[in-house]
Amino acid sequence: MRLLAVIVAALAFSASAFAHGDAEWIMNHPEHAWCCGPDDCRALDPSAVAAGPSGFVVTWRGEDYTIPYAEAKPSIDSRYWLCEGWEEGAWFINCFFSPPVGV
Repeated sequence: MRLLAVIVAALAFSASAFAHGDAEWIMNHPEHAWCCGPDDCRALDPSAVAAGPSGFVVTWRGEDYTIPYAEAKPSIDSRYWLCEGWEEGAWFINCFFSPPVGV
């Protein structure tokens, strides 16, 4: 019975380790690993992001949010990424990643 518990625990751990998929680079990078857990980050459709006068205007969960340019973290690919969190009954944007501007 103890062996079964160890196997189940190992499978659960390995599933969560690979659950991040394409966003695994975010969780594995020491400078921004705090941004997310296994299911918190996703690539955004480019149509959901626009350059505004003071930052990126991101349409997320049906509303527009401005992410100041200085707060955007560099994306390792040509995609925009958003990591979200849930706290005290509300969603919030934890981290936003942008490809280099003008590329």
